[in-house]
Amino acid sequence: MNNFNEKHFGKFEITIRTAKLDDISNLMQLNQKWYFKNLTSLENGFLSVIYDSKFFTDAINKGDVLVFEHVDLKIGGYVLVNTVMKTEQLTLVQEAYSNLKPDMQSKKIAYGAQIVLDSELQGSFFIVIAQKAYVKFFKTRYDVLITTVSKQNQRACRINIKLGINLLEFNKDYYIGELVL
Repeated sequence: MNNFNEKHFGKFEITIRTAKLDDISNLMQLNQKWYFKNLTSLENGFLSVIYDSKFFTDAINKGDVLVFEHVDLKIGGYVLVNTVMKTEQLTLVQEAYSNLKPDMQSKKIAYGAQIVLDSELQGSFFIVIAQKAYVKFFKTRYDVLITTVSKQNQRACRINIKLGINLLEFNKDYYIGELVL
């Protein structure tokens, strides 16, 4: 497993590092906090997949999770790719992306990318810093990161476009987000 550790200063002092097994409870709390069924408004960002401790254990052991840690050791977010758990949604995304981009299928593709920022980091420009770090980390392992973005979540759509993520038509509710590393 590649270890990654960078300190970033700005409005917040944040360390972006490879997740450890000790982080699992904090990661699960963040994941559950932003799971869409817990929210009444889709505009503030939400997740369509909730992960359990087994998933996080497997993903961390594979080295596919980075955390955003405040100077006080509080985890304010994470980014991961799901290469350890098959879901129906993931299978549909893989098939759709294969049809949309057959020329990319020879690449190392990480499906199921998920980024979560807790409230204090949202709207703080930190997402740009985080993306630079996670691209640097994941490009040593993958050629393309794939995620899904709800069409109802206009904030997420705008942020993805600003970050250079290509939004591809998937279905009536979602885009496929493609980030070529």
